[in-house]
Amino acid sequence: MQIKQLEQTGYLIDLAVQNGVNRVSNVQFQVDNSEKFEEQALSNALKDAVTKAGVLGRTMNTTISSIPIRIKEFRSDGPVLYKTMAFSQAQTPIEPGQIIIQAALEATFNY
Repeated sequence: MQIKQLEQTGYLIDLAVQNGVNRVSNVQFQVDNSEKFEEQALSNALKDAVTKAGVLGRTMNTTISSIPIRIKEFRSDGPVLYKTMAFSQAQTPIEPGQIIIQAALEATFNY
């Protein structure tokens, strides 16, 4: 089941249990259009690599090209989910959490 109104999550879990569901598991939260955020994370990772290459070049008193000659992206299985769920006698509360979208890459520069 997918819903867009997160505030309805606890109510729907309770409704399912009241109607015979005896096991609720693997509740997941996802970001719509995660590609946009993944691209931003990848862009930030590359900017960080270029900045660090410049710092290293200045430290070694040499010039390092700001354009990498090779970039290798390390892919993950998707966003890292940080969430908590608490259960009580009342409507099942769903506590807010975070979804972390990360990007990692290796960049090779000429000097």
